[in-house]
Order: sequence, then C-alpha cells, then structure tokens
Amino acid sequence: MLKKTELREASFDWIRRLTKGTKFRYRDLYKFLEKNFSKECSERGDEPNEPRYQKDARWAVWDARLQGLIKHTGVRGERQRT
Repeated sequence: MLKKTELREASFDWIRRLTKGTKFRYRDLYKFLEKNFSKECSERGDEPNEPRYQKDARWAVWDARLQGLIKHTGVRGERQRT
C-alpha cells in the first residue's frame, strides 16, 4: 500500500470540492499543485520520467474514481466530477 502524501490529499480534496458535472484534466490538477504547493512540489523531487507530485495527483484521481467521485469522459486525460 502506498503512503498518502500531503500533495495526494490536497489533490483529492480539490477533486472533491469541484461542483458536480465539472470536467477537468490532469494538467488542471498539476497547475493547482504548482500554484498552491510549490515548495512541497519541489521538495518531493523527481523520478526518472516525471516529477513525483504529478504521480501524487494521478493517485488522487485514482482514489476519487474508486470512491465514485469522478468518471472518465471518453477523452484522453479528461475526467468529470459526478
């Protein structure tokens, strides 16, 4: 089991606060983290292929999907709050 990080929790909370029917992309979530948690994003460091904070954001999307908060819209990288 992966440890939930502060950035993962913040990402999940951002998704949870979206109004129902709102569509978003991963880059919207990345921008939110970069703007509001820039220090934490830089402290997380990078993996060989991508920054770790982006992985945290994707895991938050996965968590939200498992809880039924979002669904895939059929467009690559786009989700909708349900």
